[in-house]
Amino acid sequence: MNRITYQYQILRFMPDLVSEEFVNVGVIVFQPEHRFLKIQVIDKYRRITQFFDGINGNYLFKTLKHFKSVIDKKANEYTNEVPFRLPESLHTISSETLPNDNSSLYLTEVNLGIDLNLDSAFNKLSKRYIYESLEDSTTYSDKEVWSKIYKPFFEKNGITDSLKEKTIKTSTDVIKFDHAYKNGVWNCIESANFELKHKDSIESKVFKIIGKLDALANSSEDLQYHILAHLNTEDKKNNLYIKKKLQNHKNGKVVINFVTEDDIPEFINRVKTDLHLI
Repeated sequence: MNRITYQYQILRFMPDLVSEEFVNVGVIVFQPEHRFLKIQVIDKYRRITQFFDGINGNYLFKTLKHFKSVIDKKANEYTNEVPFRLPESLHTISSETLPNDNSSLYLTEVNLGIDLNLDSAFNKLSKRYIYESLEDSTTYSDKEVWSKIYKPFFEKNGITDSLKEKTIKTSTDVIKFDHAYKNGVWNCIESANFELKHKDSIESKVFKIIGKLDALANSSEDLQYHILAHLNTEDKKNNLYIKKKLQNHKNGKVVINFVTEDDIPEFINRVKTDLHLI
């Protein structure tokens, strides 16, 4: 059998443009010569609402269903109306339905793939980019890393009430931290879950944090950035990569402090000293 080159795009949901955290919610595959156009979107939104507080999951679900119905209609036209001339690029099709207007729902650039069977390729892409992506985290969301793992330590030591919200203005963004305190400079605390199944997800998360650090370096303030990390204790190789990449990232105005669950007693004592609680 001959190998077939096809085009595909990933549909993503990014509710917060500042944090740049996103989740894959759909995939579209297109092959003009075979008149093949197929789309899959998530059929449940519970996992997404767990990760992004305040999201209207029902509205998102209805929007995705509408987008799918439009693409399905086009696919039916391409299959049944044989004389119909198909566009050469998937971008032409998808941009008519979902324009790139900086909304929280967007499509990636068109990618190319090769397979012996288009239905098989579609199923593999759906599994990898939608279903495995949604189950990528084996335990907590970033917010749950704070609320379920680290916050109890702060509460037990009487620190929680001393933490404040802090907004940092950079040349291009406004970055908000839910937990911060000032001791000469602002100390901004953020939690992150790195207990992920896929290496590319880990790398993507690391580079997003690095992007935030670089943005913070463009602010007018000196600050310390404390990242409270939840790691996979059995994945020593990726843990070493995460620590090295973040700890070795040099950033003029931002001092980076990488904290794990093993480090938390020492970090708590540091915070209490900074806040003159001991």
